[in-house]
Amino acid sequence: MTGTKHVCSSRVRPILIARTPVLRAIFAGVPRLSAWPLVARLRHRLSGVLPVLSRSASPAPSTSTAAAPLRLSSYFAAGFGVATGLLATAPAEAAVVSIDIGPSGFNIAGLNAGLGYNSTAITNFPFASAGTLNLYGLGGSNQWGLAGIVGLEFAVNSSSPVSPRNFSLGSTVDGSALFQTAVVTSVFRYGYGSFTSAPDFGPGSYLGFKTAQDNYGWLEVTWSNTANSWEILSGAYESVPNTGIGVPVPEPVAVSLASVAALAMGGAAILRLRKTRQKHAPPAC
Repeated sequence: MTGTKHVCSSRVRPILIARTPVLRAIFAGVPRLSAWPLVARLRHRLSGVLPVLSRSASPAPSTSTAAAPLRLSSYFAAGFGVATGLLATAPAEAAVVSIDIGPSGFNIAGLNAGLGYNSTAITNFPFASAGTLNLYGLGGSNQWGLAGIVGLEFAVNSSSPVSPRNFSLGSTVDGSALFQTAVVTSVFRYGYGSFTSAPDFGPGSYLGFKTAQDNYGWLEVTWSNTANSWEILSGAYESVPNTGIGVPVPEPVAVSLASVAALAMGGAAILRLRKTRQKHAPPAC
């Protein structure tokens, strides 16, 4: 009869845990993961669950190695259940949602949104029931630019006509700004006979807006006071109401890890070649 090899279950569990990164992070603790609020809450919940499971699920010493994986699976099932509960009860996380201004989306990209001398109204902008975006081409309704109605409001400098607020890079669109639905206040140019025009909105200029549900957002725009033309370049909004959204700042160009690794490998190869040449060089006379 072939003998059965006995394996102590107390030795199997640490081995399996050590080979499983997720379990090692949960049970042994990883400093980087421990800094995450969800992991900290999970470990706090598990601190009361695991002792109970250990006392109730630990059988007498067995001659089979199947007991250790079974006990380990019960730990994992308990941890997974607690984690699922935490995710289900966790509050909604704020997220920046990009606005598709191209042909597959609202189709408002291009010079003067491609309107020419016309105007148009974009309903449900940037999402259902959020408001209506009015766009005015080259003097459509004696106006040039953008305005919000039916709940959509744009940030302005004042209640005077042609006062669109220019948000600079790194600023935040939130409740501290003045928002209005008056059409003439947020456009770039307006008038009958004599016109009032806003200063140029050059590269890195953003209009801030607020939806009917109090979601804040921005539209990256340009406006030329001399050419009387404007353009929408991009847009985004905050998914959680009453949460400010930051105007993006271009990130500096970083050296890729692949480039650093290639330089390191090249340097190491040169060093090995130099040592090889020195080793095999003929002795000096």
